[in-house]
Amino acid sequence: MVVSRKLWSTERINVYNINYNEGINLDDLGESPYYEGKFGWRKGNQLFDYSDLEKDEIKKCKRDILYFADRYAFAMTDEGIAKINLRDYQREVLREFQNNRFSILLASRQIGKTILASIFIAWYSTFHYDRNILIVSNKYDGANEIIDKVKQVVLHLPYFLKPGVSNIAVKGMSFDNGCRIRSSATTPTAGIGYTNHLVYADEFAYVHNNIAEKFFKSIFPTLVSSKISRMIITSTPNNKNLFYRIYNSALNKLNGFRALRVDWWQVPGRDERWKQSQIADLGSEDIFNQEYGNSFESSGNSLASGDVLRFFSRIQSTYEHVNIDILDNPLYENAYKHLTWHPELFEELDDDDKFVLSVDLGSGVGGDYTVINIFKVVRMNYPKIYNYTYLANGENDYFTLKQVGIFRDNLTDNEEVAFLTAALISDYLFPENSLIVVEMNHRGAEFIKDIEKYKPDLLDNDIFFRGISRKNKKYNQMETGVYVSKTKVDECKVLLKNWKNRRIVVTEENTYIECAGFGLNEKGFYEGLGVHDDTVMTMVNLGNVFNSSQFIWLVEDEIQQFSNDEIEIMDI
Repeated sequence: MVVSRKLWSTERINVYNINYNEGINLDDLGESPYYEGKFGWRKGNQLFDYSDLEKDEIKKCKRDILYFADRYAFAMTDEGIAKINLRDYQREVLREFQNNRFSILLASRQIGKTILASIFIAWYSTFHYDRNILIVSNKYDGANEIIDKVKQVVLHLPYFLKPGVSNIAVKGMSFDNGCRIRSSATTPTAGIGYTNHLVYADEFAYVHNNIAEKFFKSIFPTLVSSKISRMIITSTPNNKNLFYRIYNSALNKLNGFRALRVDWWQVPGRDERWKQSQIADLGSEDIFNQEYGNSFESSGNSLASGDVLRFFSRIQSTYEHVNIDILDNPLYENAYKHLTWHPELFEELDDDDKFVLSVDLGSGVGGDYTVINIFKVVRMNYPKIYNYTYLANGENDYFTLKQVGIFRDNLTDNEEVAFLTAALISDYLFPENSLIVVEMNHRGAEFIKDIEKYKPDLLDNDIFFRGISRKNKKYNQMETGVYVSKTKVDECKVLLKNWKNRRIVVTEENTYIECAGFGLNEKGFYEGLGVHDDTVMTMVNLGNVFNSSQFIWLVEDEIQQFSNDEIEIMDI
């Protein structure tokens, strides 16, 4: 059988490379398989004999970007060109880039987002056909750096995976599969003149707002109109500009973008000691917060510590709506569709479980959100109990509130939310197993009246938490619900303690993002720094619940179900 000299294979490429590296005469091997003789760059439109194993490998890489990255992504490191070992948060971001057409990433400094972009763009341009990729950054040097890293990833792929090169230039490159990559500084006209299928906008918060607005308005409508076009926006925060508005809308599911976030403490080796050393080097905590803190307020200081957020990030999950037949009612069908649950924890719920629901009310006409945060009362694990040396309130201190469900919406009428809450307690979670904490500062009294109107018998079950009266504190008089001070300083200190001691555990991804963005503003008030804080407020409101007689009653009922051995352990 005579094989065409123009048909290459991995075996022939390996022989060619050996001869090339040893300086042997290459005439017998015919033309170079490399673009313009530049070693490593596959020449366009080469005939190649793929083995079955290589065909299978191509399919796996195309299907799964993490498979591609784990096996074939190389880039320049401090030790030279080396395979990239992705961190957990980098793997998550790449997966989200693959699974979502529109993504926006809020990222701390030095988390490796440039290499993430280069891996994604290299993967996208290798395994797609006839696509235009545009890379823009606040400065041309930034876009050029991404192009260089994309080139490194492509250059170090095995020959059978490489796309054939049609052209290489400083500002971009094109392949024989019809994919073309261009780079530019972000300008109002950077995206005009081409049909763009993937737009990557880096450090978008640092583009002058007038330019960013014009660029986005010129390019995004054409991306949306296509069924295949994508856009990825990444940046560290820089005040409340267009990047902030897109990100905040994505958090609240008001646009088509998927909101992603990477914080400084997610990088291995960065802990509170590292933070303090950086503050010392940078000169102030404000500068640290601006560069590393993911705060849209330059002086914003996050309430949650890195250790708390690191723990929450490991256990966060995307909540899902669950069809519960008994709650299917036209009276509150709009509210019901916004009730979501942790998919795994929901399956574990049973009739004996105890719950605390914390309610923060918005107006129902946009703006602030109405939130019902649903927590299951859970006993701490034994190692945590052994390490818990101080019991302020007896054995009930061994119990945690673990988030299992949430209602969150800013357009549902509060009466309908109250009807849903009443049905949830009356028909599904059961009154004897539940406690509702209502913030009374805004519409709380109306909410309770609406519940009474729909399910009047519920109020006979002592389901509403009673806190110490604002007007008669010294007499320890009690009143329904909780009132939060304007600055919330004392209440937030209690919340941080509850987070640190794992008394309140967050499992929902959007709640986690609110926690990460909640902090002290420049006026000394606690609020969401670039994010809404309504869900966090439901946890602020839980500060006095743990030492209340109502919570103790829930816990005592749980303790009665423990074996004698378990009770002895709790009596340390």
